[in-house]
Amino acid sequence: MQIGIIIRNSQMIDRGIMTGCKKHHPDFPNQHITICDKASAYEVKNERTYQVDETTNYVLLQQDENDEWVEVYNSIEKVDKTVYYDLPDWLSNSYSPIPNNIVEMVDGEVFITQKGWLK
Repeated sequence: MQIGIIIRNSQMIDRGIMTGCKKHHPDFPNQHITICDKASAYEVKNERTYQVDETTNYVLLQQDENDEWVEVYNSIEKVDKTVYYDLPDWLSNSYSPIPNNIVEMVDGEVFITQKGWLK
């Protein structure tokens, strides 16, 4: 999971759970990020998108690494340090239940609650 932090004029203007992002690529330099306050398999609450450029908005992405938030992307530096993990077992077995997790950000803290299983 990643958290997006949007900064304008050296001030954090927004922060949320990242639901989508287009990072820098030399052939397609436009960048944007979509964040929300709450996400699950069935709903996304208060989703918003920011266009990223070095003159007004820039983005820091943080990833959960062993109960610590580590910066993995800075839209100014344009270097992606995202750590990718193996897919969970339930994703490769079509007969296993899928956890129905709700991820919510409240006052800068992230909470994950499991609300049963998806079939």
